Amino acid sequence: MEAHRDAGSHFLAISHATADSLRTWLDRDLSIPVVRLGVDHRPHDVTENRGAGILMLGTVEPRKGHDVLLDALDELGDDAPVVDVVGQPGWASPQLTARLDAHSSVRWHRYLSDQDLADLWALTGLLLQPTRGEGFGLPVAEALHRNVLVLASDLPVLRESGGEAASYVAVADTAAWAAGIAAFETDPESLAGPRSALLHTWADGANDVWAAVTEQLSRQQ
Repeated sequence: MEAHRDAGSHFLAISHATADSLRTWLDRDLSIPVVRLGVDHRPHDVTENRGAGILMLGTVEPRKGHDVLLDALDELGDDAPVVDVVGQPGWASPQLTARLDAHSSVRWHRYLSDQDLADLWALTGLLLQPTRGEGFGLPVAEALHRNVLVLASDLPVLRESGGEAASYVAVADTAAWAAGIAAFETDPESLAGPRSALLHTWADGANDVWAAVTEQLSRQQ
């Protein structure tokens, strides 16, 4: 990044929150086009009746907050539901991966094919996203597209991707995560917000890239 900064490179961002962070890091008030990440709007992905499963999706690394999930499940004790965790080990500590492996309320899927993941989505009613930082938060958009409830960290970037359709709690508030999980078990609709998330397609993202490149080329002529 330092090399791009020093070379005066042009940047694209995958969210307005990321663009704001980049401007702060560069200490420059410059225009940064935003490329919208999306989901493929496939009607067969969407089910009227949500599943009863709980899913956490993402590479296992400190930033993703798997420790927050485990702490919340520990707080629930014997009342903790089973959570399907999908993601390969990244640079997580051996202690964290050992906790995931050993936890009685976790099914850790290190790798799933696209079809296996689609099958798991069909059984899911709640996505947990206890992340400490994201560029966009694509699982949130994927969940909302599938009519799956979302409980996510209260970060500007996740509010951008989830809008008012998701529920948010502070990432460090273990008790709030535990309460949210328990609420899904007893009263799922308490986590359902108005369906106001602005979901985009991958075609929208491709159009954004094309528009940004052509605009830059026109300025250079």
